[in-house]
Amino acid sequence: MELPTTLTSTPKIALLSAMGASVTGEPTMPLLFGQPTLAFQIEQLRKHGIEHFWVEVDTLPGAIVALADRLRKQDVVIDFVRSPQELSGKLDPNALLFVQAESIIADDELLAQMLAYNKPIVATVDGRDENDYFERIDLNTRWTGLAQLDRRTIDGIAALPDGWSIGSSLLRQALQDGVEHRLIKQDMIQSGKLRKISGPTDVDRLTKTLLKSRTEGLTGFIEARIFGRIARKLAPLIWPLKSGNLIVDGIAFAVALAASGIALAGFGAAAAAFGLLAILVLCVRYSLQTNDNVELLYRAVGAAAWTILTFTFAVILWKGGQAQLTDLFPGFTATALLVFSRRGAIADGTKLSILSPAMVAALMILFAAAQMPVGGAMLITMAQLALLLAGKSK
Repeated sequence: MELPTTLTSTPKIALLSAMGASVTGEPTMPLLFGQPTLAFQIEQLRKHGIEHFWVEVDTLPGAIVALADRLRKQDVVIDFVRSPQELSGKLDPNALLFVQAESIIADDELLAQMLAYNKPIVATVDGRDENDYFERIDLNTRWTGLAQLDRRTIDGIAALPDGWSIGSSLLRQALQDGVEHRLIKQDMIQSGKLRKISGPTDVDRLTKTLLKSRTEGLTGFIEARIFGRIARKLAPLIWPLKSGNLIVDGIAFAVALAASGIALAGFGAAAAAFGLLAILVLCVRYSLQTNDNVELLYRAVGAAAWTILTFTFAVILWKGGQAQLTDLFPGFTATALLVFSRRGAIADGTKLSILSPAMVAALMILFAAAQMPVGGAMLITMAQLALLLAGKSK
């Protein structure tokens, strides 16, 4: 589905559902990427600029209230609704309501296309048997669980009695109103860009897919191919811990700090090894992030850890060289090139090679053990420059 965008920016509210939450406060399905499906949907839509959410509920379990309180502290507006009447007159005439069914998980690309289209639409797929997990609209069409509606459709269900599903009622009203249908290509479903979660198996499979995609996107061969696999094993064990993220943050900072202390004591190879371990912990931390606040915290912890690691490598060169300022130059240059390699437009193959913090740390272990840290840092810098030039020339 490719939707043309309009030139004006239309304010939008999202309608989600928590009707599947139990009275005990636990979701009826396993956690998706370490969090309830509702939280995953909200955080995904926030990346696309939506900060106001209506959540359809039957009961208000503690987990949903706690989630709402946490998000409200981040200036997210969350209102709970229980009946179609509660929506009447609440949507600004110039705004649109983005509807996403409870069990639907969409790819960021698909959400971006829909949200960039500032007109009412209902996203559909064809009625073939392999799409039978989506709600049927007519003989040839099924609803994907995604729609964008205006005030007319919302006010049209105001007279319905309590107990009616708001999402399904809005869909039926949209069909009566003749809202435009947009067919989603079948390959988007086959590739997993649009999924309906129908049970624990689907949740587990999607979580593994998302986690693998995230860790394989790490810059650097060691990070993506080795540390990423370790992170995929550790993340499901850390998610259930109440303060799991903070624990990992503390470990990352402590290991980096230990690397500096060991470097000051004159043990260059051991210090570089601790630096390598700190990078591993940061990769694990990256695999755990689930929202903007965590992303900011990860960046803060990463910045602190990298500052300490930079100091560690400087001390290794200072102690292993002639205690001259020129000994520090290749180390700082290598670090600067690492930062550039992360932010610059460089070929993926180049990023996977020596332009990797873990690769640099691993090589520093070898050079420090061989009592040639300064010469080794120079070789690393020359290799980085050669790879940068080779990557740019393609």
